[in-house]
Amino acid sequence: MAGHERKGGLQKVDPAVRKFQQQAAQNTAALTGKQRADLERKDRQVKLDLATPERKRCLEYIAKREKTSVSQAGNLLLSWAMCHYLEGEAEIRDAFYDGHQLSRTPRFDWNIDEPDTWANVLDHFQSYGDIDGDI
Repeated sequence: MAGHERKGGLQKVDPAVRKFQQQAAQNTAALTGKQRADLERKDRQVKLDLATPERKRCLEYIAKREKTSVSQAGNLLLSWAMCHYLEGEAEIRDAFYDGHQLSRTPRFDWNIDEPDTWANVLDHFQSYGDIDGDI
């Protein structure tokens, strides 16, 4: 086959070989302790898009003030909010309905905005520099 130049690797891989490769790549028995911990941590991770950069700074402020990580502070505050929601607390339950608007995406029915009273408290701290100031 002179004159025929082969470009790249295998063009097509047998489906059985591909399945075997994927299973081998996910073989948890062959992982180090750190790799196993990282894999387990991925099951607990959530990506959050906060409403404003000020919300992120507020969370960072709380974490710094309490001498802990941002993720631990966020986890504690989220757990507190979930407990109040599940206990049926009216203020947090109402927040889901008072600030909701139809979503433009088929993935969700609603977009939810925080109540103005909550936003005003956070904005108050930001406007006086309490969050960016010394702790």
